[in-house]
Amino acid sequence: MVVSFVYFAIWDWRDTRRSNEEDTTERDYYGNAAAARGTLLCDWVDDELLRTVARQQGVPLEPTRIERGEGSVSSFGGQASPPGGFLARFGKERRSDHRAYYDVSQDSNALLRDVLKALIEKGSLTVELDALYAAGIPFGFDDRYLDEFIRTAKGAPELDEARNALRALADSHAREGLSARWRSFAEDLRFTLVDSAWEVSGTGDALSLRLAKVRRFDTSATPAGGRYDTVETPPGLNMTLALDRSFLTTQGRARLIPGSQVKAAAFATIGAFDEAANELRLSPVAVFARIESYDA
Repeated sequence: MVVSFVYFAIWDWRDTRRSNEEDTTERDYYGNAAAARGTLLCDWVDDELLRTVARQQGVPLEPTRIERGEGSVSSFGGQASPPGGFLARFGKERRSDHRAYYDVSQDSNALLRDVLKALIEKGSLTVELDALYAAGIPFGFDDRYLDEFIRTAKGAPELDEARNALRALADSHAREGLSARWRSFAEDLRFTLVDSAWEVSGTGDALSLRLAKVRRFDTSATPAGGRYDTVETPPGLNMTLALDRSFLTTQGRARLIPGSQVKAAAFATIGAFDEAANELRLSPVAVFARIESYDA
């Protein structure tokens, strides 16, 4: 009876989840090639650090100074005929050059796109920090998971209570899994791109972004792979970036306002994992908006 109830609760919850999922395939999110898609517009960028990364990845930089020059040639001369002599001519040319130097601002948006492409081609960009794999109720139904479901259901005999208890159990597993992955990623310094919703906070010259949404994958949803839905970041788990307000662009000053939530992509290196706070801290290179074109 209890096992039947657990199966019913699981399948009821699974159908509800699928009905709320976005119509997006795993490929849409996973494809590393999609990391530089659309038009990229920086909200915040450390230009010097971005250029350093570009140089080391072999990405050509635009000249930061150009030279323009103008040249001219002038000539003068005459002739003379001394008494009893031959007619003689003489002349001289004068050349002059006028050169000027002009500073050219680097297009950070275009450079960022080229850097992301270079990292993608080398397989050096991590794009899955905001992904929950096998989150929710596991569909393998092995004995270990069934035992947990049964114990959970016994403690909450009513359907709604049991469903909520099972969800809490699944959320706990998801949080523990994601925390373990972040801890593992933090062991090696690497580049990452996290494209999600962020909560903005801060005062004075300091801003902070906290990851507000993660992507939850159900790899059994389709025969070809998986689908995902977007959910709140599990409670008690944080991913943050600290931003210097002086690096904000004009667009960023209008978008990254404390107290707001924005859709943005963060290109960064993976920093330390704070065990006490259960927090992964990223060191940002650029934060940007992505504008995409959709076929009608």
